[in-house]
Amino acid sequence: MEIAICDDCSTDAEALMKTCEETEVGENNKYYTYSSGKDLLNSVDGGKHYDIVFLDVDMPGFDGITTGKLLRRQKSDVVIIFVTSHPEFAIDAFECEAFHYLLKPCETSTLREVLYRALTRLRLINRYIMVKSKDRKVKLPISDIYYVESLNRHIIYHMKDETVSTCEKLGDVVNTLKDLGFCRVHQGFIVNLEKIKSFGRDNVTLMDGRQVMMSQRKRKDVSLEYAKYVEKFKR
Repeated sequence: MEIAICDDCSTDAEALMKTCEETEVGENNKYYTYSSGKDLLNSVDGGKHYDIVFLDVDMPGFDGITTGKLLRRQKSDVVIIFVTSHPEFAIDAFECEAFHYLLKPCETSTLREVLYRALTRLRLINRYIMVKSKDRKVKLPISDIYYVESLNRHIIYHMKDETVSTCEKLGDVVNTLKDLGFCRVHQGFIVNLEKIKSFGRDNVTLMDGRQVMMSQRKRKDVSLEYAKYVEKFKR
């Protein structure tokens, strides 16, 4: 795995890297350390890829939250883990779809558990499905699908920046996506659980602000599925 650690305190960065190595999670891990959010973002702009990024919250210039939000725009599939001494910022951290929030100093056992779940999550989000749209096959990365809609005998995949229309049956799509972190929230809608920000009375709000209708009949089942998902990947 390619792992970046961004912390303005070099001692903390080195300590975290050592603890990561002690967990023995992953194979051929490569570590890159940055002392500022700007340096990290510049490396991504330059084409550098990271699977996991550890971000300190309290940094001069670009703080960790700001860096995380900008990083999320650049890399939709990166696993962001905040490491900090300030638990009061935890809610803000999840605005940029943070995978986890760790308090310093990190214990090896705790970090091992988080890295195992991050690795499982990476294997999931790096998957994709192939669909037929307008007589051509289209590759859809799982991490880019926000929700799926059944409309006028068509299936519409609502992606991060576009929509893709197919002539599939919703039942077939449900079977394809049910083990990939998706849940049917309405007769005509399937949602990527990773993209849910909050639940309303009759809808769910996604990370980008879009709202998807949720039936009252399915509300309890959806809540249970989301709780299982959080337990597996994000707790």
